[in-house]
Amino acid sequence: EDDENSRLYNLCSYTFEAKLILAEQQMKDFYTEIANFALSYGVKVVRSAKRERIYLGRKLFANLTFSGKKLCVAMPLNPADYQDSKYKFKDMSEVKKFAGTPFVMKVTSGLKVRHIKELLTMMVEAEGLQNKNLDIKVKKIPTKSKKTLIKEGLIKVNTRKINN
Repeated sequence: EDDENSRLYNLCSYTFEAKLILAEQQMKDFYTEIANFALSYGVKVVRSAKRERIYLGRKLFANLTFSGKKLCVAMPLNPADYQDSKYKFKDMSEVKKFAGTPFVMKVTSGLKVRHIKELLTMMVEAEGLQNKNLDIKVKKIPTKSKKTLIKEGLIKVNTRKINN
């Protein structure tokens, strides 16, 4: 029933790819550096709607996801082992979606990118993998408008009615 006190509003649901495309150039550069670094080891990068995962075989090395406009890298490290280290991270053990990767770092600077690369190096070398220096590069991240992303289905818009 329509009454004059109800309003329509749009709720947008962004995919990982949409957030990456709409991200500031610096964030795109950080992502590209991390992804290219991981790919140089010959690992597999799998993208889903909400996150990107870095695998070697079935072993998960990292989850890349967005928290607002910031890229986050979640790793399967025990946060307790790094309490007094130089790494600035968030312990997300209590959050269900981070159960397997509770060590979460927000990518905010070149230093954070360097730290993430150090941690990834330790993890892959612990698996007996050496950097193969494979020259696999991530495709350049395009610049597209929100309108284009909606048309391509990377942003879903749901219209809802709220009553005042």
